[in-house]
Amino acid sequence: MAEIKRLFLFSAIMILLVGPAEAYVGPGAGVSLIGAAVGLLVAIGTALAIIVLVPLRAIKKRRALARAATTDPSAPETRDESSSQP
Repeated sequence: MAEIKRLFLFSAIMILLVGPAEAYVGPGAGVSLIGAAVGLLVAIGTALAIIVLVPLRAIKKRRALARAATTDPSAPETRDESSSQP
């Protein structure tokens, strides 16, 4: 446990002693960052669209099948007993 504390203290001191880096960041890094952000937004949007649209398509299909079953001429007809005459 003492080793971990010493390592943590050493790391903290080294991080505090480090000066700012004077490095050139070219335009390629910005383009890459924008591309990654757009890709992430597209992936999230696609996932949300699938989560919403798949159940809606299933409901639409179920309703269409139910509607087709009620209007299908090949379906057996049921007779209403109260309206039939002897």
